Amino acid sequence: MRRGLRLIVLILGWVLGASTVQAQTWVNLHMGAGTAPAARRNASAILDSAHNRMVIFGGFSSTYLNDIWTFDLTSNSWTNLTPASGAMPAPRLTPASIYDAGAHRMVTWSGQGQGVFFNDVWAFDLDTNTWSPFTPAGGPPQIRYGVGYTWDPLAKELVTFAGFTNLWQRTSRALSSRRVLRRSEEAHDHVCRTEQLGPAR
Repeated sequence: MRRGLRLIVLILGWVLGASTVQAQTWVNLHMGAGTAPAARRNASAILDSAHNRMVIFGGFSSTYLNDIWTFDLTSNSWTNLTPASGAMPAPRLTPASIYDAGAHRMVTWSGQGQGVFFNDVWAFDLDTNTWSPFTPAGGPPQIRYGVGYTWDPLAKELVTFAGFTNLWQRTSRALSSRRVLRRSEEAHDHVCRTEQLGPAR
């Protein structure tokens, strides 16, 4: 059996560590100094591997949020990076956020706010702690929230799949489209057709 393998999954202060495939245990990461963010659901989270920290954005508490926090995996402490001024994404839950290691930034797209669905793209510079909007060329995906997504570091693409549209309440429709946002071109590219997965209501 291969040993020395360690799997780490951080979920708001807990780590799942595995020295072997069979042996897995949860460890509570007791918070160090500082103030923790408000309890929330449906936030996005990335791992900033350059600084060994988790970065969370948005979500829903008693209201929709657009704050941004880091959790230092060495000191177990939270830091609020939310800019005091300047342009930033509107409050939302289920944003699709990825870590672009080459540019040391978090890129986020889509989400749901109070009575609104978002189709915008933003980047958060993890060195200057500032937001900047993207204006991709080409048509964006159909507006949606709750997508599956990943970052392709070789192609430098945010790849998204499925999600719920702003027509969900009336059509019971989910999407099976695959979209990419290319970092080099900052352009949307539709690479697969959209299809209805359920019957319309």
